[in-house]
Amino acid sequence: MVLKQLKLELIKPVWRKNKMSGKRFRESWFDFDIPLNKQVDMYERDGWWIRGNPDDMIECLDCKVTKNQMHFHPNSGSDVFNRKVLLRTCKVCKNKQRVLINRLIKENPRQSDYCDCCKKYSEDLQCDHDHITHKFRGWTCNNCNTGMGRFEDKIKNLEQAIEYIRRTGEE
Repeated sequence: MVLKQLKLELIKPVWRKNKMSGKRFRESWFDFDIPLNKQVDMYERDGWWIRGNPDDMIECLDCKVTKNQMHFHPNSGSDVFNRKVLLRTCKVCKNKQRVLINRLIKENPRQSDYCDCCKKYSEDLQCDHDHITHKFRGWTCNNCNTGMGRFEDKIKNLEQAIEYIRRTGEE
């Protein structure tokens, strides 16, 4: 009896997606428990459960303007409980980025299937550009493009990483 009562406290009514129709429906039980330490505020928006509160204010990483959560798209991924988080770039800035990338791709068609950075073959090269000047730099593989992004496209950060590898490496 105590176990059943504990289980009731662990479960919240949630929306689940119907696998046949793709529609969402309300269901008070589902096939796994959400632990108490993982239960967070969430709300339903456009058929998805979003982590947070509908009144949340978020600062856009690009324009630095604080806006209501409705101005941000949900991330394409979700956590193990099928809850989504919001992107940190607002819809207006995201649209500007999309337009910029499409323009750069039209102006600079791919010449080969090799990454301009590491020279490895890749079928899905990405358009690499300077995020400040918006100038096209080349076609890079996913690893090189995200790697440079993690170092914020700053030579100083890359040099520090090289120095760290030299200092700790066993050559």
